[in-house]
Amino acid sequence: MIKCSGFHIAPLKTGDALLLSQLMQNNKEQFSDYFPGTLAENISEEKSKQFIDNASYKMKSKEQFLYGLYVENIVIGLVYIKELNWSIKEGEFSYCIDKNHTGKGWITEAIKVLSSIAFTSLNLERLTIIVHKTNIPSVRVAEKCDFSYVKILKNEFTPPGKQSMDMELYVLKK
Repeated sequence: MIKCSGFHIAPLKTGDALLLSQLMQNNKEQFSDYFPGTLAENISEEKSKQFIDNASYKMKSKEQFLYGLYVENIVIGLVYIKELNWSIKEGEFSYCIDKNHTGKGWITEAIKVLSSIAFTSLNLERLTIIVHKTNIPSVRVAEKCDFSYVKILKNEFTPPGKQSMDMELYVLKK
């Protein structure tokens, strides 16, 4: 567990399944475009248990790292380190937070803390954030965490039932 200002960061536990499912369902509209897979895998407490077990397995095998953001033991957000490429020592951040906890700087603080861990403990050398230009809060997170804008990735992401979107690539090097 990593204590931060007003919240803490920790890997999800099976006992968090109901809280995770509630987070996803309470923010369904907000998360539907950029977290469709996570949303679909957390439609019930039972599905969330399976999701957390799978996330734990992926952490142990160093395939992906998933952390919960907690306020008073309630899951209020998620941060992934995913798309890990161990040969070039690179990973991508992806994150979401409950609509009632936005604007507090908590995602920024979590990304700063987890970037440090990714560079020191995981020995990654390059971290990325891929974001749509209209997602201003996420762009600000990248900027506040010293990620540098690199380029536009053409047709990088396709939300469910929508046209493919160009995304912006931000990079932080060790």
